[in-house]
Amino acid sequence: NYPMALSAAQRWAGLQPNESRAHQYAAIAALRDGQHEEALSHFSYVVELAASVDDGLLDVGALLAREGEKDDALQMAQKIVDTYSPSATALYVQASMQLRFDEKVLALATLEQALLQKPDYRSAKLLKASVLKSLGRSPEALAILESEIAADPKDMEIRTSYAQLLIAERRYADARDQYETLFK
Repeated sequence: NYPMALSAAQRWAGLQPNESRAHQYAAIAALRDGQHEEALSHFSYVVELAASVDDGLLDVGALLAREGEKDDALQMAQKIVDTYSPSATALYVQASMQLRFDEKVLALATLEQALLQKPDYRSAKLLKASVLKSLGRSPEALAILESEIAADPKDMEIRTSYAQLLIAERRYADARDQYETLFK
């Protein structure tokens, strides 16, 4: 019963306005009850109460990622982008939602917008490589990962992603070289 849950969460948020969890619960209850403006208001508190705007936006993204209703989650992601624009992190959250609901082409376009705003946004680059791979554009994904490895040769996460993509492309010798580099 979302109206009752929303009422309880609103009461909690009213009693403890600096408690992020209260606003998180209220935001989700409002979203599930179809009250998007109310949800946005509570999501905004979640952002404001976080250590930074980017941390808050990522928290909101994590909450939205759990939602099963595609239209509601995507609409809320768009409202977050509209509220916090220009923000590469807000665009990254929106792209993550788009990808979660299999809107790969849309996610790719959104990630490109995020990278225009913040060209060194590592998480957006890695997600873009993943989207490109899922769209059958592995050479472009490999190029992104190769560029990231060149910029930070000791980054194990990037090198592992690169090795996994090489395996998917049946470039086993190259993948083995990457794993050997990881375990040196």
